[in-house]
Amino acid sequence: MQACVCPAGFEFASASASACTPCGPGSARPASAARGELCAACPAGRYAARAGAAACKPCPAGFFAAAGGRAGCEQCPAGEAAGADRTRCERMPAAGVPCAAPLVRVGVAGLPAFVRVDAE
Repeated sequence: MQACVCPAGFEFASASASACTPCGPGSARPASAARGELCAACPAGRYAARAGAAACKPCPAGFFAAAGGRAGCEQCPAGEAAGADRTRCERMPAAGVPCAAPLVRVGVAGLPAFVRVDAE
């Protein structure tokens, strides 16, 4: 007798289930999941928009997901940007306030100038 294994993005909903069902939006199950392992909710900062996802995606720049199990991300309010982990928004520095990025000296047509270099 051959053991049944659900493909990525699917699970057996119960021990007596005979068919695989897709993970719901906001959850995923990778192809590397162990037999019998259920779909898991996406962690904060990540999402799965559709049913049957094999992996949760990180929220795009300017968007966040404060809690896990999300099918989408929320846009940060005006004047704020998503933090590196995409779990919250942070107020951007006001105009004229220096950033933490280092200054690098460059020359344009023989004139010295300074530009800020982001370390991303």
